Amino acid sequence: MLRHTFLRLSTFDLLIGLLVIVIFVVDLWTPLGISVGLLYIIPVWLTAWSYRPNLPAILSIVCAILTVAGAWFGPPGAVPLWYAVVNRSMSLFAILAGGYLAQKERSTRSQLAQEMAQRQATEELRRTQKFLASIVENMPDMVFVKDARELRFVLVNKAAEDLLGHSRAEMLGKDAYDLFPRHEADMFTGQDREVLRHGQLLDIPEEPMQSKHGSRTVHAKKIPIVDDEGKRLYLLGIARDITETKRLEKERENLIAQLKDSLAKITTLEGILPICAHCKRIRDDKGEWHSVENYVRVRSKAEFSHGICPICLTKHYPGHTPPPPAS
Repeated sequence: MLRHTFLRLSTFDLLIGLLVIVIFVVDLWTPLGISVGLLYIIPVWLTAWSYRPNLPAILSIVCAILTVAGAWFGPPGAVPLWYAVVNRSMSLFAILAGGYLAQKERSTRSQLAQEMAQRQATEELRRTQKFLASIVENMPDMVFVKDARELRFVLVNKAAEDLLGHSRAEMLGKDAYDLFPRHEADMFTGQDREVLRHGQLLDIPEEPMQSKHGSRTVHAKKIPIVDDEGKRLYLLGIARDITETKRLEKERENLIAQLKDSLAKITTLEGILPICAHCKRIRDDKGEWHSVENYVRVRSKAEFSHGICPICLTKHYPGHTPPPPAS
């Protein structure tokens, strides 16, 4: 135990202890009447800079005891006894007063250091809170926080204002029924209660949301915020506007459907067509007969212009000479 305590002593503590021993040895060799005990004030004052909180008080008591011991074991002096007693009493008073002042100085320094550390911690916390608030405020998705009891908005970011068309002052302290149609408010409130009841993340890939800009489609996620004991305090939600994405998906689906329909019609024209050997009419899938012109025109973008070939001209109009072929 002693070895462990010795190893914990700093160089500063050892130097003070050595200085006290030196003063005590000098006091033992000095006759009464000489104020050697006043030298104890030096190590007592030095303890004001020690990291040990109670060292000034402890050392002042030790030095007071050593002062009495020095008077008891030291050689007699040439001065009267009352003078030596007054001398030692003044030394004791100076040592104890110095210890009190050193202890007070040590406490003041420690208090100032704690206040400085607390001030730095508060400033660091303020910077961290400001940084996190800046992240939430500048997120491109709507971020909102509701209290778990009444489901009223306690925090919204700029993206929420842009998406809903309401200012922050219009939303804070309000619930879903103050901002949305009743059927949507019922849906949102039911979802919020479910999240708070089960304590799990709720992912809603697609849901409608009415805003001042019209109907929007959002992808929402909601999760409860709890304390150390698991009590639900808030509801955190993030909503991404996917209205434009859904519109582009719809256009893409329509385009694919049109392409498939066109490809189906082209495939029909390239397949085997049932055609009459006499009138040259074509039968469709419903069993109806159509002229070649109508059948092809309906199933493609082709148009017809009628003329007469040289063979038919000679056969049906023998008096007419077919024109020469174009060069």
